[in-house]
Formats: sequence, structure tokens, C-alpha cells
Amino acid sequence: MSKLIEQQRADFKAGDLINPQNGHQLTAAEVAAYNRYTMDLNRERHEERREFLKDQRFIFFIGCGYERERVA
Repeated sequence: MSKLIEQQRADFKAGDLINPQNGHQLTAAEVAAYNRYTMDLNRERHEERREFLKDQRFIFFIGCGYERERVA
């Protein structure tokens, strides 16, 4: 029996996502990368790989804005 895979939203635009750790509003390039992570996640059917992709997307999302803060 095939398990139904939850599809996640991958149509965010610049300004839609804000990092709760530092208040950084993701740029167009950062949102495009986040959406690509989500599109890959939506295509993946293997549960362990889906979890890995979710983790990688989360690490990317939380990391957004920190480099800019440190340099500024």
C-alpha cells in the first residue's frame, strides 16, 4: 500500500519568509533556494531522504541572515 506524501508549499516570494531567530526577511535569492529545497522534498518518495531534505532546508532557513549580521 502506497503512503500518501504531503506536498509542501513551494511558491514563496521575497518577503514572505522571516527567520524567527534574527528577524531577517529572506531575499529573493534565499527564497528561491528555499523553494528549490521544497520542490526536491516534494519529489522525494523515500521517507528517510525526505527527513534529510527537511533537515537541510531548516538548517538553510535558520542560517539565513546570520552572515549579513556578522559582517555588518
